[in-house]
Amino acid sequence: MAQREANRVELLPRIQQIVDNRFMDTKPPARHPITCEFDGETHKATYWVAGKILTVATRKAGNSKQVGTMEPEVLARQLLLELVKAGKA
Repeated sequence: MAQREANRVELLPRIQQIVDNRFMDTKPPARHPITCEFDGETHKATYWVAGKILTVATRKAGNSKQVGTMEPEVLARQLLLELVKAGKA
């Protein structure tokens, strides 16, 4: 029982180091401004890609979609237009 406890105590610093390294190595995705024109008005949002998911966010709402073969900026503009048409931009 004492050996088991000693092994556990030795592992704790290593586990903490792994957890710390995971969080230190992750950087938030870069955010990019995007605009679209609709009914004579310019609408603004921000988009970013995390893994294979592109997210567009306005002050009111957001929308996400998996990035496929389309360029991220084109997809972001398309998602922003959907938000604008839904009255969420």
